[in-house]
Amino acid sequence: DTLVVLARLFSNSTPSPLSRAITAYQHLDLAASRPRRPCSKLPKRSLQLNAVQLTRLIQRYQSGATVYELAMEFKISRHTVSQRLQEKGVTMRRQSHSNATIEMISSVQV
Repeated sequence: DTLVVLARLFSNSTPSPLSRAITAYQHLDLAASRPRRPCSKLPKRSLQLNAVQLTRLIQRYQSGATVYELAMEFKISRHTVSQRLQEKGVTMRRQSHSNATIEMISSVQV
């Protein structure tokens, strides 16, 4: 019985996964690796549109361009496009009606 156990131990010539991992770790060159910089997620500052760009943005929106198209064209987020348009008092398309408008429409319909 002891011979069977010994035969098993010496019959497998490939090293165990643990011994392969230990050997690989011993051969690592830890001095060559650089420590990683921590990734900081700072908020990005939105692009400041000048007066000419802002006028062009408003004209393009009023002529039918979508917020998504304008965002790509001016390289700003769609949220920034909407903010700039609202700051200038431009009426936005595809927005839900206010309660007053809904009541007025309901009272007109028979």
